[in-house]
Amino acid sequence: MILAGGKQGGTWLLNVEKYDIEGVLTAAPNLSYRRSGPGCIMYNEEVYVAGGYNAGSRLSDVEVFDLKTNVWRIISKMNNEREFPGIFVYDNQLTVFGGYGTDPRSIEVYNGISWENSKDTLTKDFYQGVLVGAKCPV
Repeated sequence: MILAGGKQGGTWLLNVEKYDIEGVLTAAPNLSYRRSGPGCIMYNEEVYVAGGYNAGSRLSDVEVFDLKTNVWRIISKMNNEREFPGIFVYDNQLTVFGGYGTDPRSIEVYNGISWENSKDTLTKDFYQGVLVGAKCPV
């Protein structure tokens, strides 16, 4: 498990920690941006941390942690600032949606270079949900 960012008292964090199945917690390299409430997902053996909130501002920044090299890199910003967005992989594409911010019904897809707004939108505002990967029956 990767713990990334958060808030302690009035301070937004950039700390990152790894928690393994043995119950051992170890420090990992810090995020580039302090943040709480980002969307996070594991995709292609990397951890993506998207959006969040920092001291009065919602974020559109996205950072990627390579578990093999133990290094963070920054990829292009999302088009919308998002706090507590949903993030998942659909049709082998990284996808974010909703969250507090510019448009809680919008959907963006990462094409490997930049984020593209989807023509589809959610039917209701989405905030602070939980995602579970499941194959739905037809």
